[in-house]
Amino acid sequence: MRPHGFAVITLFVGSLVAGLGFCALLPPFEGFDETAHYSYVQQIAQTGTWPRLNEPVSADVDDYLKVAPGPAALPPRWTYRAFFKASADTVHGGAAAIHTKSDPARAWHAGTTNNWERQQPPFYYTLLAPGWVLSRDWSIYSQLFLLRSISYLFAWSGLVIATFTFARGWGVSSIAPVQAVGPALWPALFPMWFPEMARLGNDSLVLLILALALVVIRKAILQRGKTFHFALLGAVCGLGLLTKATMLPFVAALGVFLTWRVWRGRNDISAFRTSVSQLLVFCLVTTAVAGWWYTKNLIDYGDFIGTNQGVALAEQGGLLKGLSEKFSLLMFIRGGIVGNFLSFVWSGTWSFIQPRLLAYIPLIILYVVVATGWIWHSAKTKVIPSIEVIAALTLIFFIVAMLHLTLAFIALFEGYSRPGAWHLHAFAPLLAILVARGLVEATAWPHAGQLLGALVLYPLLFLLFATVLALFYFAGCFDSRLDISHFSHSDLAALATCAASPREVFTHLTTLGNPALALPMFSAGWLTMLAGVVIVIFRGLFTLTHATSAPQRTCD
Repeated sequence: MRPHGFAVITLFVGSLVAGLGFCALLPPFEGFDETAHYSYVQQIAQTGTWPRLNEPVSADVDDYLKVAPGPAALPPRWTYRAFFKASADTVHGGAAAIHTKSDPARAWHAGTTNNWERQQPPFYYTLLAPGWVLSRDWSIYSQLFLLRSISYLFAWSGLVIATFTFARGWGVSSIAPVQAVGPALWPALFPMWFPEMARLGNDSLVLLILALALVVIRKAILQRGKTFHFALLGAVCGLGLLTKATMLPFVAALGVFLTWRVWRGRNDISAFRTSVSQLLVFCLVTTAVAGWWYTKNLIDYGDFIGTNQGVALAEQGGLLKGLSEKFSLLMFIRGGIVGNFLSFVWSGTWSFIQPRLLAYIPLIILYVVVATGWIWHSAKTKVIPSIEVIAALTLIFFIVAMLHLTLAFIALFEGYSRPGAWHLHAFAPLLAILVARGLVEATAWPHAGQLLGALVLYPLLFLLFATVLALFYFAGCFDSRLDISHFSHSDLAALATCAASPREVFTHLTTLGNPALALPMFSAGWLTMLAGVVIVIFRGLFTLTHATSAPQRTCD
């Protein structure tokens, strides 16, 4: 990692400061599903119980949204624009709800809005509960900033752990130094990382646990570890499943890979027995840690994940019945394939502030180039290292799960597909291996260097542009979503008017949070990441392994 160390440190410092700044930039509950996540944390902290089917969120959340603006997805009583155009008393009342300290003696009270995140396992919320207790007398903005920051540190730490794991554990491969850069580069290459991880939500803990799983995989699989290592791997995966069901694609990929190891060693009795025992230990320990939660869901709701859509589908006669009545191929393509891909590229925050589709094109080209590079290298060498096999299988299983979820929503709600592939960023430590390999291969293509350098720089420019648009939206400059179908000329005029009055914009953002802290942090972090990407480009860090086109031994 030494030749790349300065670039890695620069990228990590930048993503840490920018991420914490993004946590501070978001108005209360603007992160995806934060009202439900916050209520879950509060309920565990105050009552020691978690929400069940059809139980409501905290009354504190409902009371807040009666007087202060909220994300467009709810939809709220007050949009940001309507709020700032309302009377001075309304604005003062909302500001008080955001910045006034809470009563630490207040007890838990149920509100009226259904907590749709009650399907989530309790591990993440249990870890966040002490943070809620510590900040119970803080303002809602300060409390959310603390909880978001803790959550973001989970995710950021996962990338750091993955980097050290690749740098130390993959030393037998000539691409190992470049793979070590991959996790550090992820937030700079994938701008959706920040809205996804700089919020209150359990994807961040999934990422950290997956990074810890990679540490164990290095010992268990890549270095032919003992049965203890497979038991430890099962325990880590079990904790991941107690964090979120999105851990399932990774656990399934591990299960398939370990089963393949059993089949491959079938002619060697000693190797066969060892691999069978290791597979069984992994499965038994994973089930022992997390099986109770999924068994409970199956008993209580008839769905082992316990999702609201799974319960609703069962009540309506199942997936096939719903699809027979409501399926649309066009909706499946738009929502399931195109929609999910674009939601991974950029969805914005829970108000879904999205630039015109034209701004996505360089990002899409970059990601296609990376994917093509990895596929091209694998086809050329006909050798895929074990860890990349696990990563590719995880990605495939995740895509299948997202397409299934799309079908479920089409079956339940005609004309609605709910793309939400931003959850894929939780697999960043694992997928960064494929990204690094794809970039290395792409740099070897004739005349690709300058184009690839421009493409690698573009995501940070997109992040800055999209974040500025979101801030103008939060300041009340326009009401409609900035997507390819809704952004109107009146919105452009309103945006221009706001841009000409930066002091008013800053005042409105101060009503919602603390831009005096958030803007310098985000800006400093963004500039530091930009410097890190420039170092990566001009030091040619992805050109060091052009000689790696020859087959390498698998790391299993």
